Amino acid sequence: MPEIALEEPTPEIVIEEPAPEMAFDMSEAEQTPAEMDMNAAAGSMEGAVEDIEDFLSAEDYEYLTIQEGSKTTILMKTSDNNTMAIVYDGNEFESLDPSYSKDGKNSYVDIMNEQVKEAIKAGGNSCINRHKGSKVVAK
Repeated sequence: MPEIALEEPTPEIVIEEPAPEMAFDMSEAEQTPAEMDMNAAAGSMEGAVEDIEDFLSAEDYEYLTIQEGSKTTILMKTSDNNTMAIVYDGNEFESLDPSYSKDGKNSYVDIMNEQVKEAIKAGGNSCINRHKGSKVVAK
């Protein structure tokens, strides 16, 4: 009896395009000062860091998240171009500083740039993410 060779289907090879290079847009678009709903914010502060980030994203606030070990610092741009800071240790709310300064600097852009420089100097031991929203915290 002759042998019949069964052909197995050849797996399909998928070639993916390389990811496009991303450039950071550091220009400052027009942003609207918005009164923060402190009841909603306070409710979020009682929960995990993700809750406050979800709140800020949903409300489209401009903010920067910095994670260093168990510490998470969220820097928010204010209507006077300064910075508000919210700090968590793990998922526990630690502090809210409405007039945050770092190394004598108050400007949101200056502090953001300093944080990026520090992360580079530290060998990337922290994670920094920016949400470029259309709202800033009204002062």
